[in-house]
Amino acid sequence: MFDDYPTIAKFIYTFNIDVIDGDERLAITDERIGITVVEVFKKFFTKIENVVVYVCDTTDKKH
Repeated sequence: MFDDYPTIAKFIYTFNIDVIDGDERLAITDERIGITVVEVFKKFFTKIENVVVYVCDTTDKKH
């Protein structure tokens, strides 16, 4: 993703959260998904201390 910036590329992490199976309309009402996402980030940041920039792509009208 940041191949043009090799000095910082090793410090950049990306997370994508997508519905890959099942009915995506049900995913937004399943509170377990939110809990899981929070746990993933909590575990990540206990090991890595960096800044997060969250970008929500609203072009898909799923916001």
